[in-house]
Amino acid sequence: MLTGEARDMHFEVNGCQYDRYYLLTDGIYPEWSCFVQSIHQPQDERHSYFAERQEAVRKDVERCFGVLQARFAIIRNPCRHWSMDVISNIMFTCCILYNMILEDEEGVEGLEDIIGDLHEGNVLMQRGLSFNELVASTMDIANTDTHYGLRGDLIEHLWMLKGANLA
Repeated sequence: MLTGEARDMHFEVNGCQYDRYYLLTDGIYPEWSCFVQSIHQPQDERHSYFAERQEAVRKDVERCFGVLQARFAIIRNPCRHWSMDVISNIMFTCCILYNMILEDEEGVEGLEDIIGDLHEGNVLMQRGLSFNELVASTMDIANTDTHYGLRGDLIEHLWMLKGANLA
């Protein structure tokens, strides 16, 4: 993520179009267009509701990822130069293996070592960006206006969904 690359995805929130996926983060990440931070000191009910929902979902994802990291060494190591297909395959594989382990703890000894060995093997690298494309992409990702615009649109969208659920 911090290499100036982010996967394209087109979606609309609160009537505004966005062209890149986003990740829910806490305050340690930069205010980039691909990160949506919580609001640390919400000033009104809309911001409080957004912060509550964002933090709850982010914590659920972090707990799940933490369980997988504890079990599989390949997930604990950096992967920013791997292709999205490889990352996706590794994550799906680890989830499937984890579920298999839960079903039969005793039948899958040494699995962490096998998965850890995969990290040392051939991993596809993301290639094809020229230096100028990399710089342009990084500047687009680091756009704080988009970061705050997306967060504001998500706040309004969640608030609208809350109102629809109460009606």
